[in-house]
Amino acid sequence: MTDSNRREESSAARLWLAAALALLIAAGLAARWWHLQIVRHEGLARLALENQVQLRPLEPPRGIIYDRTGKLLAGNNTLFSLEVSSDSAARLLGKIDALLPAVQVGDDAMTKLRAAAQSQVYKGVITLKEGLNEKEISAFLSLQFLFPEVVLRAELARDYPRGDLASHVIGHVGRINEADQERLKKSGEWRKRYNGAKFIGRAGAELMNESTLRGALGAQEAYVDAHGRVLTRRVLRPARPGRDLHLTMDMELQMLAEKLLAG
Repeated sequence: MTDSNRREESSAARLWLAAALALLIAAGLAARWWHLQIVRHEGLARLALENQVQLRPLEPPRGIIYDRTGKLLAGNNTLFSLEVSSDSAARLLGKIDALLPAVQVGDDAMTKLRAAAQSQVYKGVITLKEGLNEKEISAFLSLQFLFPEVVLRAELARDYPRGDLASHVIGHVGRINEADQERLKKSGEWRKRYNGAKFIGRAGAELMNESTLRGALGAQEAYVDAHGRVLTRRVLRPARPGRDLHLTMDMELQMLAEKLLAG
């Protein structure tokens, strides 16, 4: 056999090998497509829908506390906060200097933003600032077109219009921590009454009457985009507000007693 024939056979063998390899790859891709489109279609379609439509708890307004004459001791005010999805942290950091003159973002939030920007793992929602005043809200709204990934969120927060007056009786609420979550999950109360809640009674009447003031969770469907931003909401079951509480305390008498005992 001549050298020319050997080269031709070698070239033909390489061509057959390349063709066989191409066919093998095509067969593998076709098999993968069939597996995803036919075998796993129903499960993947359901997963995609779940990623788009999320079932979220709807927290109830906490019951109001009054004195014996009907004077307000503890109520609810609207608390405004700015939030961003952790997978948008890198994009926000790139233009954060334009936001800082309007809303001062704390060191803790900045640390979380930097950590999220360097991570490939979704870490939920980061609160940039909580308890915005009217001036900050107005300043942010004027810049909102620059920050589509930042959400202005409104929620009810506990308010004590008389400050520390009779605080030993009225008590206060506090943020739910990990220990609270563990305790509530063991008792079964987390799923039924606290999933999605941020505050719980810590002292005084707020603690002793937690079951009365708490109310019952509602449910809502939230349609979200790829960045976790809520596009629309649909209430499935309204939250049931907590029951109001009337104490036997007379606030005018309490004010007089504290004034006479001052010093």
